[in-house]
Amino acid sequence: MADYNSNDEGIPNADAIPFAVSPANAIQGVIDYRTSQGSKLYSKATSALDYDEPFDCTAEFLFAFVKPLGDRLTAFGWNTPGVGIMRIRTKDSTDDAPKYENPLQNYGQISMQRIRAQELTYISQPCRAKQDTHCLYACLMASLSKAGKAKVLIWEPQYTVGEEPSGVLLL
Repeated sequence: MADYNSNDEGIPNADAIPFAVSPANAIQGVIDYRTSQGSKLYSKATSALDYDEPFDCTAEFLFAFVKPLGDRLTAFGWNTPGVGIMRIRTKDSTDDAPKYENPLQNYGQISMQRIRAQELTYISQPCRAKQDTHCLYACLMASLSKAGKAKVLIWEPQYTVGEEPSGVLLL
């Protein structure tokens, strides 16, 4: 008898494998950073973006910075509708019909207060969203030049929730 995860030839059944476009998207729930896979995911998630040079936080290079950032968001599931950290409930959202906006796609249109309210729902909890916002924060900081860091570090209270830095607020 064949294993439920494979057919008679030992080939895995597509129905038994959770579909994902990247390893991070295949993991449901908290990532165990004690494992080799978890450690590698953390290292990749928090590494600097694949960008020509560190970002200096100038408008001139913002669009070129946003593209690799969007790629990282997708690779790690951070912008997955309904579950990723890059989904902020709209003002007119209800519990019966939740609606979300993506801060990267709607940059400047979502208030910091709405983003902070969303972050407050999980940033002090031992959950995947807390891991993800931390990874996004580390990724963004690793991708900034010294001049870019100097521009954002003075605003630290605005992208910190309690004692925790928020990647979504930093963005």
